[in-house]
Amino acid sequence: MCECDVSGRDLTKKPYDFRINPSHMTDLSEPVYGAALAYAADGRLLGEASFNAHPFEHGAVLKYTP
Repeated sequence: MCECDVSGRDLTKKPYDFRINPSHMTDLSEPVYGAALAYAADGRLLGEASFNAHPFEHGAVLKYTP
């Protein structure tokens, strides 16, 4: 899990990118599922985005857009 503060940032103009690094125990043949949750300062859930299954690829940097 990763927490990132994007307060004051226009995510329409500059979306947030994140990087997932597999551990040495990761089975690269298994798909990766991701989700992002947006919370207000008071803890309310404001929004969410989920990502379909994507594979890791050894030695590659892959970029996906929901």
